[in-house]
Parts: sequence; C-alpha cells; structure tokens
Amino acid sequence: MSEKYKILVLDDEVEILNSLKRVFRKDYAVDTFSEGEDALAALAETDYAIVISDMKMPGMDGATFLAKAKEVAPESVRILLSGYADMDSTIKAINEGDIFNYVCKPWNNDSLKALMANAISRYSLKSQNNELSGKLVAANTQLTEANRLLEEKVAARTKELNHKAAMLKRSTIKQRKFFRQILDMVGLIIEDRAGHENGHSKRVAAHSKVLAEELGLSRAEAINIYLTGLMHEVGKVAISDILLQTVEYERTTEENIAFKSHAVEGAKILSKLPNLREVAENIRHQYENYDGSGYPDNLKKEEIPFGSRLLKVVSDYDYLLLGHKDGNKLSPDRAAFQIKEQRGKLYDYKIADQYLDLLTRIPDIEELDADYCVATNRLEPGMIVSDDVKNKTGGIMLTKDTTLTEAAIAKLVNYEKDNDCFVTVFIY
Repeated sequence: MSEKYKILVLDDEVEILNSLKRVFRKDYAVDTFSEGEDALAALAETDYAIVISDMKMPGMDGATFLAKAKEVAPESVRILLSGYADMDSTIKAINEGDIFNYVCKPWNNDSLKALMANAISRYSLKSQNNELSGKLVAANTQLTEANRLLEEKVAARTKELNHKAAMLKRSTIKQRKFFRQILDMVGLIIEDRAGHENGHSKRVAAHSKVLAEELGLSRAEAINIYLTGLMHEVGKVAISDILLQTVEYERTTEENIAFKSHAVEGAKILSKLPNLREVAENIRHQYENYDGSGYPDNLKKEEIPFGSRLLKVVSDYDYLLLGHKDGNKLSPDRAAFQIKEQRGKLYDYKIADQYLDLLTRIPDIEELDADYCVATNRLEPGMIVSDDVKNKTGGIMLTKDTTLTEAAIAKLVNYEKDNDCFVTVFIY
C-alpha cells in the first residue's frame, strides 16, 4: 500500500480543524495547526503535498501565511479557506501566495474532495516532470562518462591487441546492458504517465526498429528509430490528467491541438541532450500528415523526417488496436485496412505497405523483441499472452503469461460473437 500524501491545515477554530481532519483522514495524512508560526516550522521540516489555510485569523492572516508558505515549500499546492466575503484579501492571497484555488465556508464535502484530488494531480504531475527531466539528464551524463572511460581503456591497450579485443567486448556488453536498463526505466516512467499498461511504447519501438531495417536503414539509424518509438510520448508529462484520459474522437479541435502539443514538448526535453536531437526531431513531427494537413508545421511528403513518417504508421496501427482513436478496439485485419485506406493522406505509401507486409510475417521474425496482436480466430494452443486480456467493460478474462488452451481460445471467440466486439490479445 502506497504512503498517503501529507496535507497541512491551518485554522484558528478547533471545530474547523477537527471537521477537515474527519473529511480527509481516510485518504490523506493530515496535520492541523492553529498558529501560523507553528505551521511554517512544520512546513520547513516536512514535505506536504497540499497546504490549506483559513483567511481570517488573529495574528498572521491567511494571505500572509500562504505567501510565506510559498517561499518555504514552493512545490506544495496552496488552497485558501474563507468564511467571509473579503475580495481584496482573497485577491491578495492569490497574487502573493500563488494559490491553486479557494473554498468558501461552509463547504460541500464532495466538492472539497474533488478539489483535493485535482490538487494532488497537479502536485504529482509537477513532481513527475521534475523527476523525469532529472533522470534523462543524469542518464545522458552517465552514458557520456561510460563512453569516455571506454575510449581511455582502448587507447591505453593498443599494444595488447588480443587483450584489448577481449576487454572491449566485455565492456561493450556491459554498456549495452546498462543502456538497455536506462531505456527500460525511462520507458516505464513514460508509460506510467501516459496511462498505458499494455506496453505500447516498447511495442512501437521494437516494431519500428525491425521495419527500419527492412527499409534499408543502417544500424545506427535503426537504433534512433527505436529510441523515437520508445520515447515518443515523453512530452505527455506536460499534459493534464483529464486530457490524457480522452480518446481522439472525444476531443474538440482545441483539445486535440493541446493533446498533440506533447510532441513539441517532448522534442524540447530531448533536444537538450546532444545524442538525442535527431530523435527529438522525429518526435516533434509525429503528428504530421503525408498530405501536409498535420501538426505542428504542416509538412508534407519527404519534408517530414523519415523517422516521423515511420513512427506515425506503427503508432497509429497500435492505437487502432487499443481503441485510442475512436474508443473502439479494432481487429488486426481492420486496423491494417484503416492504414491502407489512409495511404497518401496520412501515411507514406512505401512505409505503410512495408509495415503491412511485415505484420503478415511477424510470428517468424526472430529479431523482434516485443509482443504483437493476434486475432482470436488465429490464436493457437501454446501461445502465451503478454498482457491481461480484458472484456469490453474492463474485466479480466485471461491474466498475463497465461498459456492458451483450446478452451481458452473458444471462450474468447464466443465472447466476441456474443458481444459483437473485438478482444485485444497480445502474444509474446
């Protein structure tokens, strides 16, 4: 069980403090104070996600306290509690204390709980963004240092050719393992923020790498394509939780633009790392359309980076399977048909045709280090599912790592027929 978020409540009325503690104690760790100085001292020693203060109090008022709280704990989300209509004081608190919202007494418990949930989301989003940016910079520093040490070892042992070769091989294996661990860590962070629990980023990355190699790209170019797929959603750290929970057809034009802006934000984050600038450019243009109708720069055809064109085909196919386009999960055949129909408008003809051909051969591609989707009528006993198989209401039909039997396959096929839907099944 995860540790509860901590909140600090300041009010000069004991009844109010007790009432708020009853409302919040189930979901949060609540510390209450009746004196502003005592509250500030606690704030300096303890990390609080949310700080709530009454406005009108003897001695230090709420506006003054929240302004000082901002200096002591700038990352905490501040909320003002007011029981009287003093607009000037409220405006002062908003300006000086940078409050997230204010609540009027008497409050509605449900509305107050909803406000707290939103405040926690804001606090969590800011924390995750800071953490991810720090980890990316730290990872690049570690990789640069590892390369420097490796080059020194190779240069120092040029006279010992055989020994140097053995040392280089061992060092390379270790470096690749370390690099993969960092990439896996970053991928997990991104998928957690993006709300994916189904391996979307890792699958897109692996499929994109194989496709790039089949299209004749060099190993270095294919690795950049892999990194593009793995981190194409990194900018979603800057998108609100509410917007992340929507699918494409539900959004207004303005919301769709706001959602797609994660591509630009992700490119900004990665462009700070010299080794990832090409990856950043691919990610920036992932929503460009082949006919020039896309986002953010209305590029068309070969004006769009090759990696962006490739990513769009593979990512959109996976999104169609997962129902992230219009809320309806498509079968592999139907998703492939959608990609084929949009060639020349959304997708590059050559890349789309090559990927659709690759999908027909995917079970036989040994170098593919990822799962893939299989229609229920093509499942075979002995196959192992790579993720929980869920029905259309979210109930689990088969758990991850289940080995399929004829009975299990029949159950899935019959469910699809009875409910007129497609069950998404990913196989290792």
